[in-house]
Amino acid sequence: MKFSLLLMLSVLSIANGAANQSSAKPLLDPDHIYSNVGKVIELDRDDDIVTIIDGVGYTWQFTECDDWMIGDYVSCIMYDMETESITDDVIIDYHYEIIP
Repeated sequence: MKFSLLLMLSVLSIANGAANQSSAKPLLDPDHIYSNVGKVIELDRDDDIVTIIDGVGYTWQFTECDDWMIGDYVSCIMYDMETESITDDVIIDYHYEIIP
């Protein structure tokens, strides 16, 4: 999962560089962006990594443990890397989610 985080940062860095050029293209193809919801299952405060599990059973990670607690729900915006495999998808944004 650390690889996924590094890959995500690389994609965003490349996308940011492209945004600095005068181009009308979107940073990421909207056809390859989707939402996901997960539940926090692990906090590694030493390495500042939050691990979540989604409804299908895939685990995902992101940084910044700050106020997260085990059992919190997370709403994520995901990027599928324009591939068929879900294993290389990355979280591009996340927010605390209240599930009633």
